[in-house]
Amino acid sequence: MFYQKSSCFFVCCALVLGSNAAYSEDGFVNKKLETERSENTDKATNIYSYNRDDYAAKGIRLGSFKGSMGLGLDLIYDDNIFASHNNEKSDEITEVTPKISLKSDWGVHEVAANVQAIIGSYSDNSDENYEDYSADISGRLDVKRNSYALATAKYDRKHEDRGAPNAVSSASKPTEYNEVNAAIGYVHSLGVYSFNGFAGIKNLDFDNGSTISGASVNNDIRDRLEASYTLQAGYEIKPGYRAFIRGEYENIKYNETTIQKRDSDGFLLVAGTDIDLGGKVSAELYAGIMSRDYKNSAIFKDISDINYGANILWNINGLTSLQGSLSRSIEETTLSSASAYINTAANIELQHEFRRNIIAKANLGYADHDYEGDGVTLNNEYLTSGAELNYLMNKRIALGIVYDIIDRSSNATNNDYTKNTVKLRVAASL
Repeated sequence: MFYQKSSCFFVCCALVLGSNAAYSEDGFVNKKLETERSENTDKATNIYSYNRDDYAAKGIRLGSFKGSMGLGLDLIYDDNIFASHNNEKSDEITEVTPKISLKSDWGVHEVAANVQAIIGSYSDNSDENYEDYSADISGRLDVKRNSYALATAKYDRKHEDRGAPNAVSSASKPTEYNEVNAAIGYVHSLGVYSFNGFAGIKNLDFDNGSTISGASVNNDIRDRLEASYTLQAGYEIKPGYRAFIRGEYENIKYNETTIQKRDSDGFLLVAGTDIDLGGKVSAELYAGIMSRDYKNSAIFKDISDINYGANILWNINGLTSLQGSLSRSIEETTLSSASAYINTAANIELQHEFRRNIIAKANLGYADHDYEGDGVTLNNEYLTSGAELNYLMNKRIALGIVYDIIDRSSNATNNDYTKNTVKLRVAASL
């Protein structure tokens, strides 16, 4: 019943956000801005990504670098903090998000670094408190006009959301873990031809925990190193249309040495096209095959299936953007006897700018988690929707309100849940 009302709320938001009423320069709509953006022939950019110099912090000049500092405060109401079917508890959370960024201001090449924390404090359930933080650095080396090398490294200290697919529902507190990512790549264009290659690693290290009854939870079985390699070649059929073929190889090694070790090799091969219609529409469409082969094939069933995806952006006019995405992937799981789950996900988002300093968006999403393995029949479906309104008060202060709902339906007993959150947000930046 509540979800039906929420869906109506989303539809109403979409209708309001999509309106195109004319107005004066100082009124509710900026026709000059709409015309300028509609005639923009650059690559399509969604409304939230447009530069708003009148409401952007100047930052701090540090020689040939530009620094910025930000501090966010979110007041959150969550009506189901444990993402539970039969133990729904609500609480208020105060979330503080400080961030420091540094970026080069050179004619060529680029270096950027960020440090951020997300600190959450629950009013009545202090065991759910979290202190997440991250640090990253990235760089681009411009070799020549259409060729450059990329490198990035990032460290995260995170907590696992109670509703995450692999979360232990009986854990006394959210699982904390470390995630380290590093990647290098090279992009090269030669006339109508383009080539790029990337290599990356991800290391995941989960903390052990305990259940509410005091039993230990061994999360070491989830610790792993993931290495991935991607090659892509493209050919410009005609201006605005580029065909490509992409191949990926992934190797996953778990630290656990028991018989349940889940080491595997993954493969992906897709063909598709990129479309760019002069800043109005951009799209990526592809299809192919994907597979996952397990070293311990006596326990874990190999997976082979079709892969497809799409990313589409349509700038309806200079003030409204519509984005859609579709993806399919093989994801890791710790469910006994299950090899993995196939995640098929779709999302649509509408963005609208009422004024230069008043922007909003609404979204609707769906995901299907189909678990693979002999005798495994688990299937979870997720339906999400939400809306967000932001008011840029000036160059330093922004206000926002966010509403989100997630509804999980499952063929497993007592595995369904519905979760609603409302956020009031204040953000300050220098």
